[in-house]
Amino acid sequence: MTMEMTTPLGDVFGLIDWKLLILIVVLARWSRRYVKNILVRIDFTYKVLFLSTLISFVYYYLGKEAGFTTKDSVVELLVTYFTATSFYELIFNPIEKMLKNKFNSSEETNMNDKKSD
Repeated sequence: MTMEMTTPLGDVFGLIDWKLLILIVVLARWSRRYVKNILVRIDFTYKVLFLSTLISFVYYYLGKEAGFTTKDSVVELLVTYFTATSFYELIFNPIEKMLKNKFNSSEETNMNDKKSD
């Protein structure tokens, strides 16, 4: 008989629906390009949260019809929703901005070098 060691982090990873997490992150990335001009007065963060909520409901109900989500899946979907939106806002978005700034500044340097030649 072997005892399996579980950690709280391992338990959380077990609750994440990875398909929904990827869907939310991709949707958030897509929405940056196509939704930013809709409802201009609303901050982009709230737009991402709204779209993530909407896609989570659609995912749940379609999954319920297809048979891969149940009433008991709500906890997993909530954990996935909070993980995905937090991941996007706290990790993915800052890295994306940093890379964009780095590549834009290197392109500007290259353009300036070409102009001086």
